[in-house]
Amino acid sequence: MIRSGASGSEISRCYGIAPRVLRRWKQDVAAAKELGFVTVQIADGATPAAERAMP
Repeated sequence: MIRSGASGSEISRCYGIAPRVLRRWKQDVAAAKELGFVTVQIADGATPAAERAMP
C-alpha cells in the first residue's frame, strides 16, 4: 500500500518500475490536451468492417 504523499521513487519501487518511466508517464498525462470519455453506440447485430471487407 502506498501512503498519500509518497515520493516518485517510493511509488516506482513499490510497482517495480524505473523512476524515469513514472516521470515520463506523469509528463505524458500532464501534456495531454483532452482526457475524458467518448460516446459509444453499440448496434445489435452489426457486422464488423473487417468481415465486410473480406472477399
